[in-house]
Order: sequence, then C-alpha cells, then structure tokens
Amino acid sequence: PPNPVLMGADLAAHCKKIRVGQCPVVLPDWHPLRVAEDVALLDNMTKGRVDFGAGRGVNERTTLNFNLNADRRDGKKCDALFRECLDIIMRAWTEDPFAYKGEFYEFPVPGWHETNRVFQPLDERYHRADDGEYVGMYVHPRPFQDPHPPVWLMSNTPGTYKFAGA
Repeated sequence: PPNPVLMGADLAAHCKKIRVGQCPVVLPDWHPLRVAEDVALLDNMTKGRVDFGAGRGVNERTTLNFNLNADRRDGKKCDALFRECLDIIMRAWTEDPFAYKGEFYEFPVPGWHETNRVFQPLDERYHRADDGEYVGMYVHPRPFQDPHPPVWLMSNTPGTYKFAGA
C-alpha cells in the first residue's frame, strides 16, 4: 500500500480492540526518522495496539524515485540501507538523546546551531554548551509501548531470515 501507517490509523479508528500493523513499511523508500515518529504516533493513537512491520521491498520503478540508494538491483547496498534504517528507528525509540552516524544517514546533521529563542536556555542533553551545536536528538512522540512496538520483519531471502531470527 502507498502508506501502511495511515491505513493502520484508519483501521484502528474503526476497530477498537484489534492490533494494527504494517505489511510492511518498506524502509529503504522512507526516511527512518519519519517512520519512527509516524509509527510511534500510531502507537499512541491506539494506546499500544501497534505491531511494526518492516521490509526491504522488491524492485519497482518507484524505488529510485524515493531514494537513490534504494535500488534493489544492488542487493548488498539496499540490504545495508534497510538494516541502517531499522537501526535508526530502534535507537530513535529507545535512546534519549540519540545520535547516529552510518553509511547513509547522520543525525543530528553536523554543524547545525540552535537559533530559535524558544529553546533558550539550551538543554545540554541536545546542544553543546559552548556554541549551541545540535549534538543529540529525540523523536516525538515516544512509543506508547515500552520500550517500543513489537517488530516484525518481512523477508524472502535467507539473509533476512537469519537477521530476523537474530
């Protein structure tokens, strides 16, 4: 589906007891911080009835239009992107503050200094004291379930079977 998280929100609005999940969120096609926040928001909206389904996806004409690194024809690179996205999501849900530097993403973006006076005085968990550089971040909201919704991985390759089992 185009947006499995929105579909889950609609389903949850009509069904007050069932768990809702995604089948799956194709992580290489989405920004990992957006996924972390959207799924956490759905988890809060349902008061903890969310299962998070993630997958690498299949080769489609749209994949390169979402993310140049998501070309399924390069299975090794796409798998690395998938695993990095999942790692970012899990850290965003469980670490506060969190920072990440990988092959594809780095959070927070280096060199960004807080200029918004609303955040004064700066919280030293997230900003360096001497110059206000943003060095740690969090996602909002946090998941309703502690520490996060159950995670399910969809796969059709032996490598991902092993990864899911681990």
